[in-house]
Amino acid sequence: MNAIRSFFRRMRRRSAWMSRPARPALAAAAVLLVGGAIWLATAGPSPNYVAVSPRPLAAEELLEAQSLLDAHGIACKSESGNLLVPSEQLPQARLLLVYEGLLGRDGADLFAQLAQESDIWSTDSRNAKRWQAAKMAWLSREIGNIEGVRKATVVYEPGSPRRLGSPEVPPTAAVKIDMKPGVKVSPQLVEAAADLVAGNIPNMERGKVCIVDGTGRSYRAAEGSLATAGALERLRAAEAFYAEKIRAALPYIDNLIVGVNVSGGDSPARCTGASVAVPRSYFAGVCQAGGLEPTDENVESAIAAQTLKIRQSAAKVLGAAEDDVKVDWYYDAAPVRAGPGAPAGVSPGRGASPAGPLATAGLFAAMLAGAGAWWLARARRRAAHGDASDALCPEPALTGRPFAFLAHAEPQTLADAVKDEHPQTIALVLSHLEPDLAAAVLGRLTREQQVDVARRIANLSPADPQTLREVERALAARMARQGALSGPGGTEALAKILQHAGYTTEQAVMAALSDSEPTLAESVRTKLFVFEDLSQVPPHRLGAALETLESDELAIALRTAGKDLTRKVLAALSNDAAGRVRQEMERIGPVRLSDVEAAQQRAVEAVRRMENGEYVSVLRGERSELMA
Repeated sequence: MNAIRSFFRRMRRRSAWMSRPARPALAAAAVLLVGGAIWLATAGPSPNYVAVSPRPLAAEELLEAQSLLDAHGIACKSESGNLLVPSEQLPQARLLLVYEGLLGRDGADLFAQLAQESDIWSTDSRNAKRWQAAKMAWLSREIGNIEGVRKATVVYEPGSPRRLGSPEVPPTAAVKIDMKPGVKVSPQLVEAAADLVAGNIPNMERGKVCIVDGTGRSYRAAEGSLATAGALERLRAAEAFYAEKIRAALPYIDNLIVGVNVSGGDSPARCTGASVAVPRSYFAGVCQAGGLEPTDENVESAIAAQTLKIRQSAAKVLGAAEDDVKVDWYYDAAPVRAGPGAPAGVSPGRGASPAGPLATAGLFAAMLAGAGAWWLARARRRAAHGDASDALCPEPALTGRPFAFLAHAEPQTLADAVKDEHPQTIALVLSHLEPDLAAAVLGRLTREQQVDVARRIANLSPADPQTLREVERALAARMARQGALSGPGGTEALAKILQHAGYTTEQAVMAALSDSEPTLAESVRTKLFVFEDLSQVPPHRLGAALETLESDELAIALRTAGKDLTRKVLAALSNDAAGRVRQEMERIGPVRLSDVEAAQQRAVEAVRRMENGEYVSVLRGERSELMA
């Protein structure tokens, strides 16, 4: 303290010779000098932020991931759906998110990548853990690649040999398998997964590998277990029996999604629980029958009242406790018909097609939709009371044509917003979009979703306005864009979407539809126009359209065409144009198939886009014609 006083006394003596105006300047300079020194001592280089996941995260995933990282003291921020963390904290952040399952289908790949990085673990035991993590990721990918499996997760502990003072600990392993829509666990799949895991883990017995499906049912490859074909068939029959009993007890509800858990193995099967998902339009019909508008509040009240009755009816026919029956709801696209047991006054109407062959998949979609609706309603209530911090971004005005605000949405953003919705909801949205936007979104869905959504678009019935507005409001919270939309459902709408979807997507969807619904596929096919259909276009129209293309582009398009089609295309061109195309066909070397398909697609689009807005429409079979 004395030293500080002495320092200031010396400073006053030395500054005594300075004039009064100069003294404040000296003091300010001293303050700036001290402040600069403090800043240099405390400030460091700004951290370099990098993305945790190779794909953008959904809004719910992003919020949960940020909360987890904040709780562990890891700095993070979001940008366009991407979660960013400082580069030096990336391994730690990824480990936390992978362990919590917040990186979805990217988790296994990132886990394998982490396991190969040399600076994560250093000791021998840690290196063993690295190898174990990499093997779990590899096994998960391999089982996930088996036909019919959507995703698999393998977890195992290698055990330890017997040591002095400690007994031997055998290895243990569990496999969580999520099946694709419409596919059930088979004995062959159980045995294949068990053999793959047991063959890669020392001292692991195939009968000790526990395999669990999406419904929570476990299987083992041991003799006489649920994995035997007879036991599986008996369980499937028991599930179908109890599910049909529930539907029979609720005949006034169409499109009821029922899932039943049955246990018993070789003993008499016993129902241990059930899940029932009811279309939301049923509750809207209950409101209308009571003379109420089907607003969100009234529908929620109807759900609360009707859920108890539905649970009691299902529990009664199963002989189970009410707590063993779970009742939820899902968005559908049409009102539900009335029946003898329905509330009085419920107007009849055609229901939407069943939501899916797997009841558990439908229930998951119902739970997701319900959680999303609750979250949106909560955000709106907070916004209405002035809590802007928790409110969502302002919704666009929901006026005019349905889903008008999606007209200028980015296809990838829209696909991310709807990919986890029920296929019926996705079909409802896509059928109201312009064909090019709908095609871009359809192409970004999984192959299974493409086929399911395409089938639902073709069979889509007119949706009631209330259902449209409910789905619209849910999407509006994520997509704050406006524009004009058009397009009802039906085979015509599906054909237009596929015309813009590209050759690969179109062929995959049509091939799958041909296998599952040949009549529907043929109805759609008659409305499609493909490269081979150029042979049915009159020569003067064909030549006028194709001469807008470059010679090399047309030569590439003809690379895989048949002789008859090539002859007709060249004959439709002028002599000079045909000569140039022939020269290009002789000159060009090997061409990738994707380039050929792209050139053929441009040729088809050129023919479709005739002058003055005329389009080509080919009807196979009895006739073919050009229509404006």
